[in-house]
Amino acid sequence: MEGDCEPASAGPTWLIAERAPKALYDLLGTKEYRKEILGDRITHVIQRIKNRLKLFCDKELADDPESAEKIVSIEVCKGYPANEILKKAEALRCDLIVMGTHGKGIVSQAFFGSVAKRVLRRVRKPVFIIPLPEE
Repeated sequence: MEGDCEPASAGPTWLIAERAPKALYDLLGTKEYRKEILGDRITHVIQRIKNRLKLFCDKELADDPESAEKIVSIEVCKGYPANEILKKAEALRCDLIVMGTHGKGIVSQAFFGSVAKRVLRRVRKPVFIIPLPEE
């Protein structure tokens, strides 16, 4: 019974673990294909966020069509939130910035969320911070 000192599953388990990354890599295809899939998912998520924001605006401004007409566009960007907000405000030459805040963290981050704090520290335009309801 020489050779029986190793567990019978040691070989196959190792073999499966060794081949799994290759199989997964083959399944996902080329680097360009993976980027395309990721890009499609990001585009889909951005579109879903835009749709939800549009529905929110429509619901909240249903009684005030004049205000609803003032919404020119809904912008959703990927990146660091504070940086993207500041870049977009500059590019659009905004007169002011309106932000919602959840105020998560220690004592609600002393009333502001971390993104709102970062924007306030770096911007030279008026900023309205609106606390978002808990839902």
